[in-house]
Amino acid sequence: MLLDRLVELVHSRYISASLLAQAGVAVCDVKTTLDRLEQACDERAADLSWIAVRPAFKPLRSEKRFSALCERMGLVAAE
Repeated sequence: MLLDRLVELVHSRYISASLLAQAGVAVCDVKTTLDRLEQACDERAADLSWIAVRPAFKPLRSEKRFSALCERMGLVAAE
């Protein structure tokens, strides 16, 4: 599985937490995905500026942690 391979690669090269989060959404792992997004936010990952409107993260928009993360970054999640 792609997510498993990405997690393996983390030990030998940089894999962004936001990329891992996208893979987590694909396998419906909400908790881990939100953990990775929060990690990416702490790392100030530039690609997070789009999470509120990116279709890949649409399944998370109803999650309170996702809304709180968007608010923390000054983003407004799409409806």
